[in-house]
Amino acid sequence: MGTGITTRILGIDPGTLRLGFGLIEASGATARLLASGILTAPATWENARRLGRIATELAALLDRERPACVALEASFFGKNPLSLIRLGEARGMVLALAGSRGLEVHDYPPATVKKSVVGNGGASKEQVARMVAAQFPELRPAAGATRSPRTLDQTDAVAIAWCHVHQQRLADRRAAIGRALERADDGR
Repeated sequence: MGTGITTRILGIDPGTLRLGFGLIEASGATARLLASGILTAPATWENARRLGRIATELAALLDRERPACVALEASFFGKNPLSLIRLGEARGMVLALAGSRGLEVHDYPPATVKKSVVGNGGASKEQVARMVAAQFPELRPAAGATRSPRTLDQTDAVAIAWCHVHQQRLADRRAAIGRALERADDGR
């Protein structure tokens, strides 16, 4: 993402009932939220139909917003094998849509996202939501409102995109240090 380069990152928190998304535009040291929300399908529908609806909406979002890349929460081992299978199905749908558009996909484990955003890999979803809302005030809940699972999926998706921004900045710094060390070694 180098200095002065502007990029659009679409963060996705995959699911078969709700898919959270957050689009961040990052340039240098600044990042701004362009769009965020939840894509849903009725819980009463069978899984293939729900995924089809969410896929259609995600395809339209990708075509409209034209992100440079997708940041996606990586699969993790859960206690419920069926939940893990369903998460894999949602991730597969996202990967297929991103791949069909030539987009790079960057996977981040939940602990990496939490560490990048909160500073603690074991942070709760509520802590992540508060930190994301501190960075992007438009995500602050209304006075007296509590966060629902829907809004937590949305703030998780924004956190995933923001994690990618942090990880790219870190990679850029490491590369700059490596180049500086090479120049110093060449000067001996």
